Amino acid sequence: MSIPPEAVAAISSAAALVGHEFLKGTAGEAGKSAWLAVKAALGWNSDPPSAEIKNKVEESLAAEPQRADKLLEVLKSNENPAVSGQVGSIVSYGGKVTVIGNIYGGASFS
Repeated sequence: MSIPPEAVAAISSAAALVGHEFLKGTAGEAGKSAWLAVKAALGWNSDPPSAEIKNKVEESLAAEPQRADKLLEVLKSNENPAVSGQVGSIVSYGGKVTVIGNIYGGASFS
C-alpha cells in the first residue's frame, strides 16, 4: 500500500503546523493534546526539531503507511482550521488521484 504523494504532502504539512505551534509554545490545551495525539499516531516518543517535523512525518508514513488513517483522524478533528482544512477533504475511492482544491481518489489508506 502506498499513499498518494499529494495526500502525504497535505498530511505532513498539517502535522507540522500542529507541531510548530506546540514547540513555539503558542498551542493552547487543545493544541497540546493534538500534538500528543499526532506523536502517538506516528509512534513517536519524543519531539523532533521543529524544522524536521514535515520530513519526519513523510518518513514515518513511507515506512508505515497504515499510520495515515489514525493521523488523518487526529488532524481532521483539530480545532485550528489551518490544520483541519488541509486534510478535511482527503477522500480515497481507488484509482487516480486528482487534486483540485481538495484531494480525492487514490488507493485506500488502510
